[in-house]
Amino acid sequence: MASLRCRECGRAASSCECRGRRRWQLRAYAGTDDEGHKRWATKTVTAGIRGAEHALNEFAAEVNKRPRSTSRSATVGELFNKWLAQLGAHGRAPATVRDYRSKYHSYIRPRFAEVPVSRLSAADLDALYAHLHATGRAPGTIRKTHAIIRKALDQARRWGWIATNPADDATPPSIRGHRPSPPDPACIPAILAAADTLTPQAQLLIRLALSTGARRGELVALTWGDIDLDAPAVHIRSSLSRDLDGNLIRKPTKTHATAWVLIDAGTATLLERWRATQDTNAALEHVALDGDSFVLTPDLMARRPYGPDWASGIWSNVRGHNGVPDCPLKDLRHLSATYLLGQGVPIAEIAARLRHASPSTTLRFYAGTSPEMQEASRRALGKAFGT
Repeated sequence: MASLRCRECGRAASSCECRGRRRWQLRAYAGTDDEGHKRWATKTVTAGIRGAEHALNEFAAEVNKRPRSTSRSATVGELFNKWLAQLGAHGRAPATVRDYRSKYHSYIRPRFAEVPVSRLSAADLDALYAHLHATGRAPGTIRKTHAIIRKALDQARRWGWIATNPADDATPPSIRGHRPSPPDPACIPAILAAADTLTPQAQLLIRLALSTGARRGELVALTWGDIDLDAPAVHIRSSLSRDLDGNLIRKPTKTHATAWVLIDAGTATLLERWRATQDTNAALEHVALDGDSFVLTPDLMARRPYGPDWASGIWSNVRGHNGVPDCPLKDLRHLSATYLLGQGVPIAEIAARLRHASPSTTLRFYAGTSPEMQEASRRALGKAFGT
């Protein structure tokens, strides 16, 4: 089998071992650790003999070019502290960094914080995943934790702290593809009735969530410049979230897409009434509303918005009423799409309202979820079968 020579000592620095039908483990010399012991980078490939030889040459050459680490004794804790700080400095979304940090402190830090990065193995990671599964963590949570570990270790490899990423050979649990399970559209009257018992702003929040399919951060980001009461329509163009210090910041929508979404007459009437109330409140402070004034706000002058958590809190109050499903606020987005699909609205229009990148995304998540469409299919097949 092909081999390369170590740039340090000139000795053979690679090998290849058959691990089954067309499966090979590549092994390349990666220098020594802090105690002078040899370190080896490994990689598994699927190929024929010639393909394995070619892969070995490429892998050994890649490992041989990697910088020899000056931080081989760095721990997993030190790696995550440096990596998370870098993500924040490079503009990664604050919510993403918070999620990574939360999972690190909850699942990774208790087990690996003091473990040297260079000694972390795939077996160690598999043991962590087995422990998380045994303690009741969902497969999706474990796979997300695995993805975070893999990204951090890949950064350690680029920094030269390790020769190969052990997460590449780890085996997190598999999960089935996620599919939204929206509430039955028959519960819409109960939701609206429950919303009518709340404050005008809370009532408006629920109506906007149902009529536009907007996410909670997009709803609290709405200003009066985003409202066209003549059309009537709502411009979904941005979202509010919190940075690492807990401050509200404006950012693009999740898909960076914007859209004017037409709304029904009832929701437009609620907006008109609320605008009149806000104008009266602002006049008491001797100010006038403009296009930058927030629609949903705790401030009489409408200069300060609510945060996304406020929207979730309002929905929690609505869920306490009879006939209203116990589900997260984002399911109102799914409910809106499912209802429109059942009413025969073209899939392209629904995709535009939800600001999906492609109608195929809408089809993948919502096709077959509408009771009306399933009933129509049942009747059509019954007619074909003569029953």
